[in-house]
Amino acid sequence: MPHFVPLLYLYGSLGNTNQVNLYMFLARCPQSLDKYLQDNISKVKDDQIIPIALDIADVLILLHANEIVYRNIKAKNILMDENQQRYLADIGTVQE
Repeated sequence: MPHFVPLLYLYGSLGNTNQVNLYMFLARCPQSLDKYLQDNISKVKDDQIIPIALDIADVLILLHANEIVYRNIKAKNILMDENQQRYLADIGTVQE
């Protein structure tokens, strides 16, 4: 799925009380959009902001098309990798 933090590895184990433990390993994103804007606000140009807004709009459209509401949209929940690819994070706040 585009613009979601990629899942690298999923591991499950059975605990002592037959409880399943699930571990997810996600790609590391070194900064959030919030941090990027704080550090670069004087250098950011319109032609950099519009693709960010369109990427986030695309992922929200995808979620809404699947009847999922994302309730925590903010710059701290938009992560950026080394190539400035944007990813929506904190999916635990979505509601079907």
